[in-house]
Parts: sequence; C-alpha cells; structure tokens
Amino acid sequence: LKEAERLEHMVENILISGRLRGGAYRVHNEPVALRPFLEGFVEHRRRYVVDRPDAFGLVWEPQTEDVAVHCDPQALRIVLENLTDNAFKYGGSKTEPPQATLRVRREPGRVQLSVEDDGMGFDPDRAEDLFVPFTRMIAGPAASQHGTGLGLPISRELARRMGGGIQAHSPGPGKGSRFTVVLREVEA
Repeated sequence: LKEAERLEHMVENILISGRLRGGAYRVHNEPVALRPFLEGFVEHRRRYVVDRPDAFGLVWEPQTEDVAVHCDPQALRIVLENLTDNAFKYGGSKTEPPQATLRVRREPGRVQLSVEDDGMGFDPDRAEDLFVPFTRMIAGPAASQHGTGLGLPISRELARRMGGGIQAHSPGPGKGSRFTVVLREVEA
C-alpha cells in the first residue's frame, strides 16, 4: 500500500507540474474550516504510517479552534501531502524513525500551517534552492529516497495561486526542517 501510494503521488506531481506550466491548472478558492479539513487529512496520512500512527501529530496553537482560510481544498491537500511526504522521507535519524507535526498558528489576517520534522535539515542559506524544479539537495543515505524534485516547487506555486506562500526553515544540517504555508484567514 505504501509503495502504491508513493507511485500515485509521484504520477500526480508530474501531471500537476505539467498542468501548472501549461496554464491548465485552475485554483478555486473558497472558505475552508481548517479543523475538519486538517483532522481528516492527518487521519488519512496516519493510515500510511501503519506501524506508528502517533508519528504524525496535529497541534493547534491558542486561538485557532475555529479558524477558516481562503483556499482550494484539493490544492491545499496536494501541498500538505508533499510537505508530509518529505518530512517522512527525510526525517528521523540512524537510530530514530521520523516524527512529523502539523502545527496551526494564527496571525492577524492569516494562518500558518507548518509541517515540522526532526530530520536531516538543510543549510539555511540554501532554503530557496529547495523550490527550484528537479533540485534535490540530498547527500548520504537519504539520496536513495525516491522523488522527482517537483513536490516543493508545486507546493509553492499552488500556495501562491491560493493567495498565500510557503517558506522553508532549518537551523542547519541534521537539525530538522519546518515548511510553513501561509494562507489568508476568512474574516469572522
């Protein structure tokens, strides 16, 4: 099941990349209540961490209980799948399996959705390079992980088309990563 999911995800990314470049991918933003959307997403993703469903957590920062954002639900799912897949591919260490957290933070007029991992991290000065198509800045054992180098560029473009953005943060190699999607909040 994991391998079939991985292959389906890879094919989906290749098709989406082509549609984005060709102008055929349309984003349809609408108000989306985050609690049911994210709880459903996390539950779905936990099914693919069969032996460790607690390896993927959802954390709500204060004042985020009833928050809603302007987004395309399908596009947001694709973004979060790409970020979560990366967290599990490149998270963990030689002795510890990967752990990932989806954290929700609210700021004036916007909401941050961060996927955080405990893995290989990256040089903070190279964060923007991660969003260049077909670029994979991976060395060592993680270099054998399957991937196309399209997930992060697709995620950034979809976030932009939803009126938001995405940033990558890491304190450095071996110190984990945080990828933060910023979307506009729906006014109450």
